[in-house]
Amino acid sequence: MKSRLILVSSCLFVSVILCVLSSRFVNASMNGLLNDTSSVLAYAKAGQTEKAVDALTNMLSSLKKQTPILETFLPHESIHEIYAHLADASTSLEIGDTEDFEKALSLLTESAKHLISHEKASVSNIL
Repeated sequence: MKSRLILVSSCLFVSVILCVLSSRFVNASMNGLLNDTSSVLAYAKAGQTEKAVDALTNMLSSLKKQTPILETFLPHESIHEIYAHLADASTSLEIGDTEDFEKALSLLTESAKHLISHEKASVSNIL
């Protein structure tokens, strides 16, 4: 009985630690993406299209580096959705379609915020 209690307590402890660490990593990744999105939008509104495209490229490369870890914590569809919004924003910016560019960035922002709220450390995520 005592060994089962120790085993259950250990499993619960490890689950809590993993939940908190995954939540922190997802929050850091998505908040970085949100900050970069703000920079891209500022560059685009200032008419600095080349800087905005470079910033989008940097966002994409940063996300690609984080993807293997993010895929352990997040559904593949969520990450694919973010990649699709980044591609839409980049394409729209390159062809000069500001309406679609802003729409893609707002969808990207919404997706990142949704992942942050969905992956908060909570009892349901631990269990």
